Amino acid sequence: MYLLSLRSPRSPAISHRRSRRTLDFSSTYARLLEELGRPPHAFTSLRASFVARTGEYGVEDPWFDARQRAFLDDAITHASVLGNVELGDALLVNLASACQRAMRGVFEVHRSGDTYMFRDAWTLASFYIVPGDQELARALSVTEQAMVDARLLNWQNRIVVLPGAFFHPEEATPSLSNLIAFAREDGRDREACLDAFMRMERSFRVSSRVKAAHVYRRDVFTRKAGNSPTRGFKNLRGGSSQGGAT
Repeated sequence: MYLLSLRSPRSPAISHRRSRRTLDFSSTYARLLEELGRPPHAFTSLRASFVARTGEYGVEDPWFDARQRAFLDDAITHASVLGNVELGDALLVNLASACQRAMRGVFEVHRSGDTYMFRDAWTLASFYIVPGDQELARALSVTEQAMVDARLLNWQNRIVVLPGAFFHPEEATPSLSNLIAFAREDGRDREACLDAFMRMERSFRVSSRVKAAHVYRRDVFTRKAGNSPTRGFKNLRGGSSQGGAT
């Protein structure tokens, strides 16, 4: 099991710095999204792929905001999104580069005060993290047992969770944990499985009388892994004692 070292979570100074760092990252991330989302570099073509992989959603859906935020995370970490975009700001260039190395996983959330540790259910690696924006910080503060589909990156020697982290229903946690164990042992493609889990979540949301266990099940998997393109934890190494994997 991987575990990142961190000074005492009870330190008020650390808590204050974490809050400020969240705000700093959030504003830079928003600027990068705005820059990359402008024509002719808009994310339109990437959205069709995201919907095909994870399920349909529209502005009329109650879950639109959650899925749109997840899509923006997906788009900004896509290898093709930079293309010929000219980013004159060094801070934006650095963040764009970090986003290209972001790692996606399904995480258990462990909280102590305002300190969060994400434990990847697939690899069992653990990270002390900084939420990517205040909305995500609020969502994390009230979650109890939900598992989170999230992308992590190394930003200024901290492990930051991108703002579009996607929360699976708490009711689905036991079934989802079993699915992950099965998929890992059966050699399934991790990225494809995470997309399948999002399709299951959509089915659960649109079927109000269906239990999560009836939706989160093995028969949704359609292919095994060859050489998975999923990024590994090595992309998060190289940080300080608060941010590097050990």
